[in-house]
Amino acid sequence: MAVPGPQQIQAAAHRCRPNSTVRLVAAAAAVSAAVLGSGLAATALPVEAPLFRTLEKPRGKEKKPHQLPRHLYERHPWPEKEPALLESIPGDVEKPLEKEEIIRDRLRHKKKVTDESWEDLITVFSNRARNEIKWMPVQRRHFLQRAKRWTGEMVLQDREPSQNTVRRLLLACASLGDVSGAEWWMRWLLKTGRPAGRLEFNAVIDTYGEEGLPRGARGWMERMEKAGLAPDARSYAAVIKSWEKVGNRKRMLEALRQMRDAESRGQLGKPLDPRDAASPYLAAARSYVDVADAPRAIAILKHLQAQGIPLSHEAHLLRLEAHLRTPGPRQSMKEIEHAFRDVIHHGPRGKDNKRMPVLNFELYQMCENTIGRSRFVDILEELGVEKQDVTASPRGESDMKDWDHAVLMRAIWSKETGRRVLMRKNEDAQWFETKLQGRQGAVMGEIETGYRMPLEDGSLPEWMTLTMPETYGY
Repeated sequence: MAVPGPQQIQAAAHRCRPNSTVRLVAAAAAVSAAVLGSGLAATALPVEAPLFRTLEKPRGKEKKPHQLPRHLYERHPWPEKEPALLESIPGDVEKPLEKEEIIRDRLRHKKKVTDESWEDLITVFSNRARNEIKWMPVQRRHFLQRAKRWTGEMVLQDREPSQNTVRRLLLACASLGDVSGAEWWMRWLLKTGRPAGRLEFNAVIDTYGEEGLPRGARGWMERMEKAGLAPDARSYAAVIKSWEKVGNRKRMLEALRQMRDAESRGQLGKPLDPRDAASPYLAAARSYVDVADAPRAIAILKHLQAQGIPLSHEAHLLRLEAHLRTPGPRQSMKEIEHAFRDVIHHGPRGKDNKRMPVLNFELYQMCENTIGRSRFVDILEELGVEKQDVTASPRGESDMKDWDHAVLMRAIWSKETGRRVLMRKNEDAQWFETKLQGRQGAVMGEIETGYRMPLEDGSLPEWMTLTMPETYGY
């Protein structure tokens, strides 16, 4: 068979798809078929290659999906088993005090404990729970728990805490948003016929505000009015704070307007402290500080200054934090330094006119990093103060990161919803019920003639078993 010439090869290539690569392949196939004499030059044309190639599976053991490396921005892995918390709260704060051991020992031996011993111990834990500078939140909640339990133990021993002790406890509950403790002790005051004044009602309302429960705050404000006490600026400040906590700025401003309307009608109660008149505006300014809206926050503070309302150190702290949270290009170093000097100058003082720490450790670090370490040290020297006069390093701060990680992992593993938090029962009431049931003692069971009748499960009756030793306090 004769070999085809160039014209025949070109004609065979044009019969294929208009692709240069396919044309050359088709021409080569025609030449090969003609040379081999197979007679397939006109019929056996190549098929176009697919656009996507099929990769071969890698050799070796195939990895399972959970064994693959996790990408940096993927969803957090779900823990396979319940993660355990650390053995103790950071800072070694669970160690009992000497006063606690003395009271426990006297109660075990049925000896009398003076009211001063009870109240001194409760005062220590209540004050620690309110100290936001020296103690971390988890430590403060632990101190509040101990203050409530020792006050409850005092009631179980047929002693009545003084009015000031209950007030300190209510203020501690308000600082941490402990609704359970504030409600129980407020109801105890009303049940025992104790006088419940403006401070007690405001403490309960402030507890709901700190927890972000505006309906509860409104409910106790109505009870305050029924008790013959007109809500004051601090009462409205708690309601404003509750709306700020849930992020509803519209209702927050409406509550502020309602307070101003009540003030114009002469229905606003007189505050216990003249500086409390600024608390509703400071609660509103906090919502702008949290989102780095310095112009609106400073505008509210200037309004207070124009009205001649005395400002507490909290107002100066808000001003400093507003400037620190402002983005870098819009920050004013001069305003930050001026606000920092005002915070130190108007800070609280303790006994013997000694300065008390006013900045928490996080805010102190923000000031130092923004101003610059060398300039920051110069300002402290100019003011004549040292680091311990401005801030206090919380105990156990180095272990706090591990604690937060353990709490986060348990929250991820837990399948409980927020409904349980909103619909929870009063924990303090349950604690009292458990304590009262444990101290009732065993009841003599019915005995048939000549025989001791065991229970259905085969266990001994309660009156034939040894009771667990009583734990006093917590």
